[in-house]
Amino acid sequence: MDDSPEDLPGLLVGDTPVAENEGLDWPLRFLAPRLSRFHRERLPTDALGVGVDCLKGAEARELFACGFLPIRSWTVRTESCRRALIDLGVDSGRIALGADWAWLYRPFAERASWAESVWSVLGIDPRRPLLVSNVVNMVWKDDHVKDSIAGAFDVLHRDLSLQIAFFCNETRPGDFFDYEAARDIQRRMREPSVIVPHEYYSPDEALALLRAATVTVGQRYHFAVETILAGSVPVCIVRGRKMTGLAEELGLPVAGRIESVDTDVLIDCVKQVLANREAWRARLQCERQRMRERASHNLDLIGRMPPYRGLV
Repeated sequence: MDDSPEDLPGLLVGDTPVAENEGLDWPLRFLAPRLSRFHRERLPTDALGVGVDCLKGAEARELFACGFLPIRSWTVRTESCRRALIDLGVDSGRIALGADWAWLYRPFAERASWAESVWSVLGIDPRRPLLVSNVVNMVWKDDHVKDSIAGAFDVLHRDLSLQIAFFCNETRPGDFFDYEAARDIQRRMREPSVIVPHEYYSPDEALALLRAATVTVGQRYHFAVETILAGSVPVCIVRGRKMTGLAEELGLPVAGRIESVDTDVLIDCVKQVLANREAWRARLQCERQRMRERASHNLDLIGRMPPYRGLV
């Protein structure tokens, strides 16, 4: 193309750029003025494979109207995202249903031996069942919820001999992120558990580690996706509309919300997965193929628009 960088259209790709449940500073206040610059320059902007949460607050909806409503096209990852956009005033003809980009991922390298060595160093016995959990702090630090999770993990270890491990999907340090959340729950437990070193792992490494999991329990959207890509079964403690939509669409077991977790419900969800694990795995691999196929069409809508027409 002959266009200069100043003339090129904008792309908003992946993640959940429309949400308010973690505050307005990110992503709405951060992205709105940047998107507005494209709109002022009359440069088309398209959203590809994104998540969209319901917005209820007046300021959140105003930020959307100013920065996001002029976006030319939206390809979203769930039907609930589509409904949220229509509620925010986006014409349905500008919305296509795609899927999260992660469903397209294919491993580049086999990392089974490496993962086995990591688990071995942590003292995990590959012959025994393993529960891997990803927990978050962020703006949710309720002691009761953490006590409930810790109590459930203690019971699952004692009654079902489940080994308990924590995996940090977000590796940054600090009280806001996953490592401190894992340490907090670990301190509340009476039974032993381990934390996988909170380092940055490649996708192949993360999937190799999660393939050892008999079941997972998580509070992040992509941890559930990773679990399915790894061939295991996730139990969700849903955080925001994006996780609710994922769980609804794939029929995933839900053990509560990040603001409220009942120990007995979490235990029962894990037990139900263990009792029917192979059936769960088979069904979720079918869902994985369905979502992969849908994600393969993430570029279809902009492929009919300039300057992408004929290029994608």
